[in-house]
Amino acid sequence: MERELAQLIADQQWRLKRVAAMEKAIMGRGDAEGGESIEIYTEDMRTLATFGIYIQRIHRVMRDAQKQLAEMKDKRKAEEEQEMTCEIRIYKTYKMAGLEWKPYLDGFVYSAQALEDEIYRRDMGLASVYAAQWDYNRAKFEEQRKKTAEPEAPKPEAEAH
Repeated sequence: MERELAQLIADQQWRLKRVAAMEKAIMGRGDAEGGESIEIYTEDMRTLATFGIYIQRIHRVMRDAQKQLAEMKDKRKAEEEQEMTCEIRIYKTYKMAGLEWKPYLDGFVYSAQALEDEIYRRDMGLASVYAAQWDYNRAKFEEQRKKTAEPEAPKPEAEAH
């Protein structure tokens, strides 16, 4: 559907150019510097008025199609983001368990490398937020990073005597 909307927008652009060319043909090519006047006959006036209506309709169709396309694109991106987040969780779970994950068996389309790349991108995005939060002070950044990256070691249970 997105392709059809994109094609519709392209078609409307072409129509606008075609109407502009027809307007120029009707009005003739008067030389503005030479002071030639442009004669427009009554029938030409009606045709130009009709072109004005066509142009308004074309713009309305384009505007509606652009709005629909933007909404569809936003929805698709949100769905892809949600799917990617789900795949990353499953991938990390398999990785944590030391198992090989075959995404296609779970109905996913991303490869393990694509997931690794996305995990890296997200981690770097998060790291940049923290870096900004600590005014790009490397010492503070590294200190906070160690605190959040290293899980606490389990405390040994007291032996009962």
